[in-house]
Amino acid sequence: MRVLSSERKFCTSCMKEHDIDIVEVEEKVTFKYVIVKFNAIYEYCSQTDELTETEDMIRINGLSMKDAYRKEVGLLTSHEIRKIREKYKVSQKELSEILNWGMATITRYENHQIQDRAHDDVLRRIDTDPKWFLDIIKRAKDRIPEKNYNKYFRNVYEQYLKKINPYSCNFISLNIIFNEIDTIKKASGSDFSIKQICETDICSGSYSTIPLTVNEKSVYAY
Repeated sequence: MRVLSSERKFCTSCMKEHDIDIVEVEEKVTFKYVIVKFNAIYEYCSQTDELTETEDMIRINGLSMKDAYRKEVGLLTSHEIRKIREKYKVSQKELSEILNWGMATITRYENHQIQDRAHDDVLRRIDTDPKWFLDIIKRAKDRIPEKNYNKYFRNVYEQYLKKINPYSCNFISLNIIFNEIDTIKKASGSDFSIKQICETDICSGSYSTIPLTVNEKSVYAY
């Protein structure tokens, strides 16, 4: 047991007001037939030698247990799912809409519900393959507002540029407005169509460039 902090408050264990320690305890439990270990947070009363949980602690400890289970069985943790979503700057609700899942699906996965293997595979593919995610977003165009569609397409496209050329987003500033269909020519051997007009602020560098033609304007990713 490790003491994290102390707080003077009314203790529900001894029914008195005194300094209560907030402690971290390593737990070992069986969840869904799998033995998992995780660190749980409790309030500790030195007068009764008892551990108690607040509502927030119950939620946090429950998620910690489920994340430990996810690690054991090879699923993404709630934190890893959140990192994937934040990488593309998309909200929980909107990612669910793009994927045509239930509105609260991603919210549940990040807070209390363990995802199934099929959904886990989709999230992993999104994380590692932004070009594939671009195709998913294009298919979702009729389900999401145009403003959001443009914003998310731009965000994912920037991640795609990073993947094909790690220097691209370090040496270029793009202000992309999507409002008409053009074809971006081959970029490192890949072709795909998007709706956009690009205005560029080119930063010079010593790295080789990849020209992308959009509306007869050249965009160079350094």
